[in-house]
Amino acid sequence: RKWGYIDRTGKQVIAAQFLTARDFSHGLAAARKGMYGGYLNKAGEFAIEPKYGQIDDFDASGTAKVSIGKSAGRIDTKGNFVIEPKYRKVGSISKDLFWIDDNEKYGIVDRKGKIIVRPQYDEIGKMSEALIPFKKSDRWGYLDKDGKVKIGAKYLFAGTFLNGVAFAKQAEGNNILIAKDGKVVFTFPKKTDGVTLISNPSSVGNEPVFEGGLIPMMEKGRWGYASTTTGEFVIKPLYASAAPFKSGLALVGITKRTPQKQFSTDADTNSETDEDANNEKVESENEGD
Repeated sequence: RKWGYIDRTGKQVIAAQFLTARDFSHGLAAARKGMYGGYLNKAGEFAIEPKYGQIDDFDASGTAKVSIGKSAGRIDTKGNFVIEPKYRKVGSISKDLFWIDDNEKYGIVDRKGKIIVRPQYDEIGKMSEALIPFKKSDRWGYLDKDGKVKIGAKYLFAGTFLNGVAFAKQAEGNNILIAKDGKVVFTFPKKTDGVTLISNPSSVGNEPVFEGGLIPMMEKGRWGYASTTTGEFVIKPLYASAAPFKSGLALVGITKRTPQKQFSTDADTNSETDEDANNEKVESENEGD
C-alpha cells in the first residue's frame, strides 16, 4: 500500500508514493519512501530531507521529535535541531520547554537546549497554567516554569490545572481538587465509586483534561458529571459509562435502566420523574425473578 494526498474535490494533489505519510501540521507532513523519513511540503517535495529513523508530527511548539540511530532530538520547521539528538526520548512540555529522558531519568531543557532541570525525575508531564506535573518515587507533584518544586511529590495522581484547580489523588486514596498552592479545595465524597482519569499527565495533549470543568464521576455504580470547581454533580449519575467531554460532546453508555428522558431535547433533561424511577424499580424486580 502506498499513500498520497487529495484535495476536497477528490483530486489527487500528491501522488500515492509513500510507505508512510501523516497529516500536515505547520505546513509539513512526516513521510517516508524507504528506510528513512523526512517532511513534505504541500507540493509533495521533501522540504526536510528524509534522513531520520523516527519522525513525529510538528506539535504546538513548532517542533517535531526525530531520531538518528538510537538517539532522539527535536527539529524546527526548517530542519534545524532545537534539541540535539543525544537523548533516549524527548517531548514537549510547552512552546518553549521540553522534557528529556537521559537513562530513564527525566529533566527539562529550553529551546536552546539549556538544561533547566537536570535529569532526576521518573516522569514529567505537560505544563498547564504555568505548572508542570512531575513524578518521583511513585508520587506526583508540580514544578513551576523555572523547574523549582511548587507542590511537593505526595500524590498518587496529579492532573493538569484548569481554571485554577486540578484533580489529584492523595496517598490515603482520597480524590481531591487542589489549588495552585497545593491547598485542598474539595474532597470528593467517600460514596464516590470512582472518577475517570484520562491517563497519566505525561500523555495528556494540549487540551484540558476536563473540558468545560466537568469530570466523569461514579456514584452507586452509575456515571454522571461533577464540577471540577465544587465536586457536585452537574449531570446526574445515570449512565453505565461516561467519557470526558471533547469539543462540547461526551460519549456515554446506556442500558435499559437509563431514563430515556435524559436524551430528550427538553430543558429539563437532567430530571428523573417518579415514573422513571418506578419503571427502573420494576425492571430490577423482574430481573431478580
